[in-house]
Order: sequence, then structure tokens, then C-alpha cells
Amino acid sequence: MWRRGGFIRLRSLVALPTLVGASASSAMASSMVAAPLGLATCGVAVGGISGIVAWHIVAMYAPALAVGMLAERLGVVRLAMASAIIAIAAAVTAKSSSEILAVDAPKE
Repeated sequence: MWRRGGFIRLRSLVALPTLVGASASSAMASSMVAAPLGLATCGVAVGGISGIVAWHIVAMYAPALAVGMLAERLGVVRLAMASAIIAIAAAVTAKSSSEILAVDAPKE
């Protein structure tokens, strides 16, 4: 049987990772819905869009091999904070660079 203090402690240990995971999942889902539509609007062919999405998935899962060791070395909270800072910097860069970097891919 759970003691009241033990349950509260467990709940607080689960809340932060759940919040970080839900935030990351929401950001990824919203960008992955918009990216192919934006590429299609820029005239990228379906084959090009498929390749971009495929390479994105590879780039998303390949670092998982090293992230475990990195989390062990830096600590989970530091790694989560560094990841959030990198994600925010990437979002700001992407938002501000829409005029600078044009998508130039062959049309079908």
C-alpha cells in the first residue's frame, strides 16, 4: 500500500519528464504537419518531400545511441534544458530565415 508521502514523491518525479515529453511531442507534431505542406507550397516534388521526411526520421532516431551516455554524464535535467535551448534556437532561426533560405528543389 502506498503511503501518502511516497505517492506524492512519485508523482512529482513523473510530472517533469511527462511535461517535457508532451511539450516535445506537441512541437514535433505541429512542425511535421506543416513541413510537407510548406515544401509542397514551395514547389518541391513529392519524391523530394518523401526524402526529406525519411532523412528527418533517420536524424531524429540516430542520436538516441549517444543520448543515453550523454544523459548519464550530464544529468537528465541539464540535458533536458540544453535540448530545450537548442530547440528554441532552432525554432527562432527557422522563423527568421524564411526569407533568407529558399527551398530550391526540382519540380515533378
